[in-house]
Amino acid sequence: MYKTSDERLKEFVKERNKHKLKFAIQLGDLIDKDYESYEPILKILEDLKTPLYNVLGNHDFSVAPHPKSAVLKLLKMPKKYYSIKVNNYRFIALDDNNLSFHVYEKDSQKYLEAEKYYRQNKVKSPKWNGALSQTQMNWLG
Repeated sequence: MYKTSDERLKEFVKERNKHKLKFAIQLGDLIDKDYESYEPILKILEDLKTPLYNVLGNHDFSVAPHPKSAVLKLLKMPKKYYSIKVNNYRFIALDDNNLSFHVYEKDSQKYLEAEKYYRQNKVKSPKWNGALSQTQMNWLG
């Protein structure tokens, strides 16, 4: 039902704004493909009257020819993984694209790390899947 997603998102924002909640979390795959897909979605989300936190999905990096590094800035994310504290609760957003072929340019350091991880762990899953790096696991620990 991707073709109706804009209208459904508008309905969500309208309903969400009726309630006094502390924040909203978008759980990834905000777009299906290409960088231009962000513009109408982000325009709708501007009407949200609460802080919005984003989590990244693999589709969020289907942005050629734009650099994949532009996604964080566009979504106003300081980091790919982070935590927030609201009242006495801590919410943790992880980046499961941290070791990924889909997110990083071929021959980049991160791409080579993904190759090593897949090889060492004999991963057979599709290359659009990802994993958490040791650095992220250390941060989480």
